[in-house]
Amino acid sequence: MSLINQTLPIAKTALSNSLCPIGVKLCNNANQIRLLSSDDGTKLKLKDKIKQSKLFNRKNKTTQYQSFRKEKKKSQRTSPPPSGSHPIMNTVIFLGGAATLAFLFTGWPGKDDDPYNVDEWVYRSKEQIKKLTEEPKVSKILPDELPAPHNQPFTLFINLDDILVKSSWDPENGWHVVKRPGVDFFIQYLAQFYEIVIYSDTNIETSEPVINNLDPHGVVLNRLYRKDINSMTKKHQKDLHCLNRDIKRVIVLDSSKSSYKKYENNVILINEWDGKKSDKELLKLIPFFECMAITLPNDIRPVIKSYSGKKLSDAFMEHQNILREKFNEQNNEILKKREEKKMQTQPNDNGNGIVNALFGGRSRMAQEIPEEENEEEYEAPLVNPVDDMDQRRKNMRKAFFRQRSEWASMADEQRRLTMESIENQFNSKDEEEPIKDINIE
Repeated sequence: MSLINQTLPIAKTALSNSLCPIGVKLCNNANQIRLLSSDDGTKLKLKDKIKQSKLFNRKNKTTQYQSFRKEKKKSQRTSPPPSGSHPIMNTVIFLGGAATLAFLFTGWPGKDDDPYNVDEWVYRSKEQIKKLTEEPKVSKILPDELPAPHNQPFTLFINLDDILVKSSWDPENGWHVVKRPGVDFFIQYLAQFYEIVIYSDTNIETSEPVINNLDPHGVVLNRLYRKDINSMTKKHQKDLHCLNRDIKRVIVLDSSKSSYKKYENNVILINEWDGKKSDKELLKLIPFFECMAITLPNDIRPVIKSYSGKKLSDAFMEHQNILREKFNEQNNEILKKREEKKMQTQPNDNGNGIVNALFGGRSRMAQEIPEEENEEEYEAPLVNPVDDMDQRRKNMRKAFFRQRSEWASMADEQRRLTMESIENQFNSKDEEEPIKDINIE
């Protein structure tokens, strides 16, 4: 090995001076041979052994840690937790104790109650919990009714959302509210005969601008919002007694009876508006409301119940047509019998009949007819009550449109006077007097 180390430099210089590429290759091979010498090989083997020992120790530690974790999990599964250290069990015990104390506290005995009677204690607790969960938070939402003749005979409780208006979205305008066809006439016209209450399940900031747009003249005095509806609702059921009105004279206009299980005979169903401009559901209901305002039944519930399971607007008009035809048939029969008996009561050709007719007497045929039958026949009405109802409804609508035009003219006149006042104030040439300086000494 020493001989090779001594001869390598000499050979390298000689070959480099002669510029022999073979010599360079030999020198490079010699260097490679030097790297693979015995001394360097032992060093490389030692390094590999050290690396392998480190990797082994590291793997051994990880395997030991993993086995320790597995044994710990097995011990936790098999062995029960020590008493008083389970968090879930402690939470359940705490909540159960708190609920028991709250239950006993709600049935706390009064002065006249026996504190040692367990049954009475439990009964008081159940009644108090039932009162808190089922009864509404408030007993009166609307103010007291005005005295007659300033009050309205019926209260109309209308849902705003999807019944009178509908929220829609489009890429150009975003979210906006659209009015149902006929809603303006429906509210302003029926406000003459009904106390209208509009309610919404949204908050006041969202609903109030919409109702103001529907009611520019302020005919809807009572408006209820989410807070009010929540206060009169328990277990998703609305308590109509909280309206502070006689339940016999309350009419609900909504799309479902699910929230009025105790008051199904007060609810008139109407389909939710799908956004079509050809919708006429509100306008079709107006004849029914007009008829109720004219006839004024003492209890509205039997009337609504008679149309149960039917679409009220169509069923009401069908019923009116049946009554009209039935009355016309009966009236025609009465008129026919009347004409026949008139022919029978005419005077005969003999002289006795002529004398009786001249001196106010009665013929034999007339004497044979009982007086009661004649009176009943001539008391028969000649005007169809259904047609009379239609005529009264037409007169009511004419009066409304006349009143509405008067409102519009009054509003225009008020607007004109306001503009004149503003112009006069702007064009006035009266100069304000200058403020004099005051010397305070």
